[in-house]
Amino acid sequence: MALVTGSGRNIGRSIALALAKDGADLIINARTNQKEAESVAAEFGGLGRKALPLLADVGDRNQLEELLDKALAKFLHIDIMVNNAATRPHKPFSEMAYDDWRGISATDMDSAFISAKAALRGTLERKWGRVVNLSGLQAFQGRHDGAISWRPRWD
Repeated sequence: MALVTGSGRNIGRSIALALAKDGADLIINARTNQKEAESVAAEFGGLGRKALPLLADVGDRNQLEELLDKALAKFLHIDIMVNNAATRPHKPFSEMAYDDWRGISATDMDSAFISAKAALRGTLERKWGRVVNLSGLQAFQGRHDGAISWRPRWD
């Protein structure tokens, strides 16, 4: 079984579909759009795979742990954990509040740690598993006024 966070659309959706084509059953995760998650899960039916669409804001520890509990209750173990979900505030770094920063850290980093730990239990028992952590280009390149490449404008 594979769990791909943020798999209701974009890269996460593509990863989930590729895993299904390779034979994986999946947990489809979207933060708030149930129809989006169900749409991706419906595509799996044609591939003969099981899919369970679940809503959870992975940046909220309680919602993430509930998602992981449901995944493990349904499939008993996580073979492949893809930490794809990420958030980026659409405001300059100079306007970010500490709560904005905590939201980024919780979604992009804390959720990867918690999810990997949940997958680890079963992978150690079976001596097989994969954890894949994704990051966007901004982690390496930054963007003007973003947290990584911020510089004040003097003009």
